[in-house]
Amino acid sequence: MKHCSRCNLDTAEAFCTRCGSLAKPSLSGPETPSKGAPGQTFECVIWQGQTRGIKIGRVSRKRFFSVRKSRIELVINDEVCLAELADNFWTTCPEIRVALDGNGANRLSAWIEAQGLMAPGASIRLRGKEDKVVMEVVVPEERFRVTVAEGAERNK
Repeated sequence: MKHCSRCNLDTAEAFCTRCGSLAKPSLSGPETPSKGAPGQTFECVIWQGQTRGIKIGRVSRKRFFSVRKSRIELVINDEVCLAELADNFWTTCPEIRVALDGNGANRLSAWIEAQGLMAPGASIRLRGKEDKVVMEVVVPEERFRVTVAEGAERNK
């Protein structure tokens, strides 16, 4: 199996069937899905802007997310919320800033605030370490469960 890094597609052909660029040998074997498997986890830090969100690392972004998807689902406290990925998620701003519940409320920001989690600069100054969240793959590239990393909970 080969992989087109431009389209982020796996193909059996030497050239990508979508864009025509040369496909390279895939780094993942047949037993390892290219975009993570259910139950796999990765850690993220808190992002601070007008609200609080989750900043995804570059390696995790490439490994667990698909450029074909502009929306994902986050499971927050057993509630499925819809998160839009900004166009610049793939270039300069790998953050999930908003995850809306069925009533249109930003559950992600409310959850982060309820946990007392802070962006790295603030948490390091106050606590000496970064606050982190764990994202667990529920459905590859589509649905992720969000929990607080062990030792990071502030209000429990």
